[in-house]
Amino acid sequence: MDNNNIKKQVDDNIWADPELAELLFYSEENRENEIVEPRQAGIEEENFIDDESIQDPDESYRLYHKTLQAKLRIHLKHVSEEAKKRIREQVNLLLKDGHKKGRDGKQAYNYRFEQAINIINRWESLCNAGQIPLTETKTLRLYMMFLDAVNLINQKPQ
Repeated sequence: MDNNNIKKQVDDNIWADPELAELLFYSEENRENEIVEPRQAGIEEENFIDDESIQDPDESYRLYHKTLQAKLRIHLKHVSEEAKKRIREQVNLLLKDGHKKGRDGKQAYNYRFEQAINIINRWESLCNAGQIPLTETKTLRLYMMFLDAVNLINQKPQ
């Protein structure tokens, strides 16, 4: 189907419903053709996305795949599948701001990726310094560090 046929079909569908056609046709009749600044309209500026809150997709990819997932693969290589699953669940909860359902952890904000990476870095330094008590395993400590971070998120009012 070429573009002219598609356009004709859309036009036919719109004009087949006279109320819809009238609504669309007159929807801008009383509007001025000027752009109103948010402050002039009485809208708080914080409700708008600023340039600083826009994430760089390349940076997000690097943080998630090349850093966070790479560190997890290295450190969880010799851990049982069930333990890997549990730790990854906590990492995902952290990335998703404590929400169990909904978006994918890959879509998290960069500061959450950085937080997860910092937890792993802190855990690495504890392991290297021999500061993990004998009552814990290294894997248990990593799990508990992520669990504590998720619990802190869940305590904050959203």
